[in-house]
Amino acid sequence: MEEDRKHWQASEELRQLYNIRTERGRRRIMRGTQGDLDQDPVQRYKESIESLMDVRNDVKNKQPQKPEQFIILDCSKLKNSLTEYGDDFIQQIFQHLIKESKEDLNNLLTEFTETIEELKTPPTKLQHLKKNKDLYNDVRGKIKVLDARRDPIKKKFQYIQEQVQDIGLTELSDEDKAKLEGLDDAWVKFNEGLDEANLIIQKCYALLKTEVDNSIEDFKKECQDNKKNFQIQAPYNVDKNFDNAKAFEKLTEFKGHTQELRATEEAMKFGLEIFDIEPMAYPEVTLVEKEINQLSDIWDVKDQWDKQWDSWKDHKFYDLNIEDMEDVAVDYQEKYRSFDKDVREWGVFVFLKNDVDKFRATMPLIMDLRDDAMRERHWKELRFEVKDDFDENSEEFTLEKVFSLNLLNHQEKIMELADNARKQLKIEVALRDIRFTWEESNKSNLDIEKQKSKADQEEFFCIRSTDNIMELIEDHGGKLSNMKSSPYYKEFDSKIDLWEANIAQITETLEILLAVQGKWKYLESIFRGQPDISKQLPNEDSIFKRNNQIFKTEMERINKEKNCLRALIVKNFLPLLLDLNKKFEQIQKNLNQFLEAKRGQFPRFYFLSNEDLLEIIGQSKDIKPILQHISKIFEGINTLKYKDEGGRNTRTQ
Repeated sequence: MEEDRKHWQASEELRQLYNIRTERGRRRIMRGTQGDLDQDPVQRYKESIESLMDVRNDVKNKQPQKPEQFIILDCSKLKNSLTEYGDDFIQQIFQHLIKESKEDLNNLLTEFTETIEELKTPPTKLQHLKKNKDLYNDVRGKIKVLDARRDPIKKKFQYIQEQVQDIGLTELSDEDKAKLEGLDDAWVKFNEGLDEANLIIQKCYALLKTEVDNSIEDFKKECQDNKKNFQIQAPYNVDKNFDNAKAFEKLTEFKGHTQELRATEEAMKFGLEIFDIEPMAYPEVTLVEKEINQLSDIWDVKDQWDKQWDSWKDHKFYDLNIEDMEDVAVDYQEKYRSFDKDVREWGVFVFLKNDVDKFRATMPLIMDLRDDAMRERHWKELRFEVKDDFDENSEEFTLEKVFSLNLLNHQEKIMELADNARKQLKIEVALRDIRFTWEESNKSNLDIEKQKSKADQEEFFCIRSTDNIMELIEDHGGKLSNMKSSPYYKEFDSKIDLWEANIAQITETLEILLAVQGKWKYLESIFRGQPDISKQLPNEDSIFKRNNQIFKTEMERINKEKNCLRALIVKNFLPLLLDLNKKFEQIQKNLNQFLEAKRGQFPRFYFLSNEDLLEIIGQSKDIKPILQHISKIFEGINTLKYKDEGGRNTRTQ
């Protein structure tokens, strides 16, 4: 029993029949019947069918029963099932062969028919022509392959007809037989159709090539016309017909048309490739494209400049930021200088260049007019020059108004005005410095000190030094003298003359004041410090006392004021000083006459100075001051003895 079981399991025939029970097994055997065209498809089917039939017959011939000891193994049902599976699958393979053969036949005949129908359709478009031409070339290229497909089909149908009775299948239909019989005629007609199609293609080829040639000529003319129209209508210049918006609109229009030409040129390449025509260059389109780009760029710069101008033009004259505006203008100059040489001949370029250059050339003039040195007299002269009664300080005096004056036409005059204004400003500043120095600065303060009278220790004020004042007088006097010789003296004559007069008056007053002060100090030490002399000169003493108080009062005023200008240039002060000087001189004169009289009385007094003599006369009650001058009066006297009221003797060397 164990040996029989192993025998059945080891049987290859039984395994094959058993495996076809499953879909997977059937697919494996069916794949074995398919192969490449260079293999014999009938032989493959034949081998598969015969192999299965041999296996089926072997199984069929097996004994269904076998005794084993006391058991009889009955495998009849298994045998019958396997035999039925084999028969069914043989029929399936055969049905698959029939189906495949019919499909191959129908596909080949359909391909013949449809190919010829498509190739015989006269192409009216380039795409159709290329499609038919490629199809024809492809068919001609694989004609042997198509021819080789007929023989396998015939062999398949021959094998089918031979096996129909043995397998128990229905014979082929009359339609199938007719198609099979007409296969060779179809092949002949197919080849004839290819020849006819070739003639049609060649004829259409010639017609469409003529159309392409004509379209090339038409396109060349259209490109030339486009260039001509562009050069007539393009915005090369700036005029009333072309503001920025219209210029961009016109350029956009031509750009669109040029793009259409390029699209047409690209579409034409299809036909050129079909007819092996070398693509042509169209310099007219290239030129128009180049000039469109160049015009777009130059108009774009002009548009930006115009917008920049619009942002500036309403700014008030004195609010303009000249440095920033100058920097922006320089940037625009760099932009237009970057354009090619041929662009520089266009009117729009010239307009932009002149506009920016004019702007830059005007900036220095505006800076001159905004100079701090400019005064109303200069603006008045400019208004007369430009024949426009503008107001430089008004809200309406904007950048746009300034440019409307055409300042470049008056460039020399403006530069002359500004230069004169700057030179006049130097005079103005110098006069301002002079005024400040004399009216506000400490430099012009008088150097006054407080002193005490030797006679009664009474305080009084006197001028200690005038060096600072004399230095200012010398410095400012020289400057004023130079101003008077300047061509611009007339503009400042009143101020120059005023300060020249002030300095002259200060000089005169100060000289008189110092002279009076010297005389006063001299006389004050005599009449206030030596009562004996006051008694001997009562009239002069009386005059001095009256004028002494006047002088001290004025000096107190001067000390309080300090400023030289305000202290000395006071109404009636100079006449007062002149009067004091005159009276002090008269007192001095009378005093000198008094001393001369004393010398006449005692000639040895001629050996003494006025000061020594006054000291002796004023100290007549005190012998000590007299003894100090004995050696001057009496030459050779070394000592004197005198007896004071107390009877005590004193010796003096």
